[in-house]
Amino acid sequence: MSLKAPFVSAVTAVRLSTLCLSAGLVIGCSATAPESQYPPAGPSGGLPFIPFPEVNDLDDETIEEDDEVGSDGGSAAAAPAQAAVSAELPSSIPLLGAVSECKAKTCLLKDWIPDPSWANLTGKAPAGTHAELETPAMGPVDSPALLWSEKLPKGNTLVLPRHQHLEYYLLGSSGKALVTGDDGGAPKALESWTLARVPGGGASVRASENSVILIAAVTSKDTIKDAIEAARAKPWEVRWKKRTAPIEISQLNQLTAVPNQGGALQVRLTMTSSARRIGALQILIGGPDMRVPEHEHDTEWEHIAILQGAGEMPFGKASEGKAMTLKAGDVVRISPGNLHSFHGTGSKPVVALQIYSPPGPEARFAARPAADAKPADKPQPAPAAKAPTSKK
Repeated sequence: MSLKAPFVSAVTAVRLSTLCLSAGLVIGCSATAPESQYPPAGPSGGLPFIPFPEVNDLDDETIEEDDEVGSDGGSAAAAPAQAAVSAELPSSIPLLGAVSECKAKTCLLKDWIPDPSWANLTGKAPAGTHAELETPAMGPVDSPALLWSEKLPKGNTLVLPRHQHLEYYLLGSSGKALVTGDDGGAPKALESWTLARVPGGGASVRASENSVILIAAVTSKDTIKDAIEAARAKPWEVRWKKRTAPIEISQLNQLTAVPNQGGALQVRLTMTSSARRIGALQILIGGPDMRVPEHEHDTEWEHIAILQGAGEMPFGKASEGKAMTLKAGDVVRISPGNLHSFHGTGSKPVVALQIYSPPGPEARFAARPAADAKPADKPQPAPAAKAPTSKK
């Protein structure tokens, strides 16, 4: 018995060490081997819930009494007097310089955007998708937002994978489509000037008619490139288990415009009370000679897509003479701390889509009472009724 006990112990130890070695190999391989399915399975222990980072909402921005369009807390020059303009939106939205078309029944954006090269990454458009970049976006290549036009023929479906650090804005340009979250919920209709906000991706867009949709992907990371590289390296870490905010819908042509510059600029603020926004989207409408004085944003990126009209956007100090010539379909990227201004040069009113990331500067567009407004007169009490007199 003295020999048998050590022998059994040795065999048990060998079996245990072999089992541990096998488990280590399995765990190691599962973390490094290419995923064979979509969505990827991720670690065996389940997917972690990583909440969106808190970002500024509209109510967090302090609005000074002398704030005006173009002012960012600095000493920007006052905008020249201009005539008031109509807040009416145009009937059509142009194609942007970046255009994608889903030609298959189902197009999965496996890299979260139609073409990785648009974000300065290697790769190509997914199967069934045709992507073109006719007019590159102006400004820094690496930024926290990317805008493109998506052509979606009737019956085809575009799939936006889940990504913890992304949110998508879908603006209906023409046709009709349905937006459905992959976590359930009723489909939401997307038509002309309908805006859908999809926090975290994880949704499909199916065209019930031949449709064109303007899409903006915005990230809480430093750049879209950083967000995609992180997801490629560890896809299970960006796949949320619970959507942190619901998919929202807003009909922009039914929103009340906020007048600025004495009515020379009309602004439609969207989804100002949305929870955990990564970006803030507005529609700006000005006259053909629309003017925005020189200003900068200390910490926020600004992306502008020209939807109608034309203009010049000087960068840096006015004396430097650097300017971009803009037309309908162009997209401008403006990094934090970059001085810029705008003046219209075309024959049509200027209509632009603007995105701040993170939110904050859009608060200056909010309506506020005029300085000379007087409180309403207090209602006077009604005279007391006389008591009836009896007849003698």
